[in-house]
Amino acid sequence: MISVQACAQQSNFPVPKITAKYTTPDNDYLANRFASTITGPYKQDIAMVLQGQKGSGKSYASLRIAYNTARRVAEIRDGDWREWPRYFSMENVAIIDPDRASSIIAHAKPYNIYIFDDIGVGWNSRTFASKENRDKNDIFQINRVAQTIQILSIPNQFLLDKVPRMLCNYLAEMDSTSFSKGLSTMKVFRAKTVFRLDNLRINPHLVADTGEKIVKHVIARPPKFLAEQYDKIRQETTQRIIAARSQSGEAAGGDPSSDDYEEGLSDHPDWARFHKKTKEMYRRAQQKLPRYEQYRLSGMSHKEALKEVKIPKTTWEHWEGVGVLEWFGVSA
Repeated sequence: MISVQACAQQSNFPVPKITAKYTTPDNDYLANRFASTITGPYKQDIAMVLQGQKGSGKSYASLRIAYNTARRVAEIRDGDWREWPRYFSMENVAIIDPDRASSIIAHAKPYNIYIFDDIGVGWNSRTFASKENRDKNDIFQINRVAQTIQILSIPNQFLLDKVPRMLCNYLAEMDSTSFSKGLSTMKVFRAKTVFRLDNLRINPHLVADTGEKIVKHVIARPPKFLAEQYDKIRQETTQRIIAARSQSGEAAGGDPSSDDYEEGLSDHPDWARFHKKTKEMYRRAQQKLPRYEQYRLSGMSHKEALKEVKIPKTTWEHWEGVGVLEWFGVSA
């Protein structure tokens, strides 16, 4: 697979026709790299955010990467690729369901591969102050020493809470699909934080051990039995969550909450004693800060991001002085 990508970088070489032979488990560079990382002596983990619009194939891509990686882990640890179910199965997959995601995160096992599909529903940046999100974040950070692979698929990375987004060390984007051939491509980046530049996140292309930049990674459709299991679980989960939320709306009189953003704020130990104006201040911060962080991650300076989200400097300094920024875990 690397040879395909290497040739694609040089204008004097025609791009080889991509066929399924480049996507077999033995030739899957990404799976081999991931497996070597988590089975190595340095107790490293892999956390990858995979972005892609609806219908772009990101869910099937996640399944294929997980399956290929599990086969390689089994070869390394057990000497037999047929032992791959020890490291990945549909028990390791959370599709939309936030409760399932919490359970998986809390019971992660070493050398296993986990998929959190469309996880923004249950780990949303808009509710990043909620106790449920903070609990997930704490466990996610602890699990970084568990030598696991966690693939989080989502339409846009900024729908995901800041903590897992910042701790992910790989970022991938679905690029193109050829459903008739059962193939898709994605761009893969090695996410890094530049601490000396106010925690600026940069995403250079993934580079192979040989020094070649991997421009695109080819992914085959997952094995039929895995795809069928996934489709069945997703349909059941989607119907259950829609029904549950519909009933929740009916119980509330059919109207949405008076303040969608208040979720999580009641976890503040002083919330009940706060003056009305103080509560409004926290609500406003919860509306503004996710967008502020999005602009900062895109490379804007602190001053530029404040201007974009229309937060006056004096307001920021006040939020900082009274502990609002500390509560939300945000800093300049």
